[in-house]
Amino acid sequence: VAWIEKNIKEYGGNTARFYLIGDSAGGNLALDLSYKINKGDYKEVETTVLPKVKAVSVLYPVTDMISLYHNSNSLLADKVKEMVYAYMGTTPEEDKDLYDQVSPINYVSDQAPATLVLVGNQDAVVQSSQSSSLNEKLSIMGVDNKLIKVPFANHLFDMGGTNVGAQAYMNLTLYWFDNYQ
Repeated sequence: VAWIEKNIKEYGGNTARFYLIGDSAGGNLALDLSYKINKGDYKEVETTVLPKVKAVSVLYPVTDMISLYHNSNSLLADKVKEMVYAYMGTTPEEDKDLYDQVSPINYVSDQAPATLVLVGNQDAVVQSSQSSSLNEKLSIMGVDNKLIKVPFANHLFDMGGTNVGAQAYMNLTLYWFDNYQ
């Protein structure tokens, strides 16, 4: 983000309209970074002041790493736990603070950017309840947000880039960002 702020004019851009997107773990990163920047937890890198994020749009994001670790899907729970452990290097029981630090739901404030979330209602990896909890917390804080649950869809429902899920996400994201110029 600091690099973008330093170089954006060279590419004809403007961080006054700075948006983030991401899916799954990338959705976690987009939410985590935008919430921490806008809240003031991340202010600058070296001498570069980080730009505020206007809006964020994410697909099936991890919003609570502890919930992800304790996935209850009977077919995928062990695989998800193994994947989270490989990413975190520890369990939530061994280092709850680390898990809390990478869970965007813990950084929601009234300064959070407008947030659009699309999830599969039948997501077996990142259960849609995580996004529902985020939606509730954002609403309580008065942050403009929208949660769209795609019926019968699982994780990666947009794979391929040309299917209905990918097209819906692209168009909804563009519409969302148009509202926050």
